[in-house]
Amino acid sequence: MVDAESMGIDDFPKEIVKNMYALVEYKGTEKEHFVYAYPTEIEAFKTYKKIHHTDKAIFKANIVYANLFGTKVMCGYEEI
Repeated sequence: MVDAESMGIDDFPKEIVKNMYALVEYKGTEKEHFVYAYPTEIEAFKTYKKIHHTDKAIFKANIVYANLFGTKVMCGYEEI
């Protein structure tokens, strides 16, 4: 059995959810922070307006989730 310390995020099963709207802060920098993925652009924009700085982006993407012991954790995205 593999102990938990040697396991990485890539060792867990993946699920790809297509055509979501990703909300990301500081996109393309080392401070990049994924906020959330929404099924509609309107839902993403509601959260977008609550972020007070200007370095934020909404874009359509396929979101890659890892299933960590029953919890979906976003581990990447592919911009469409």
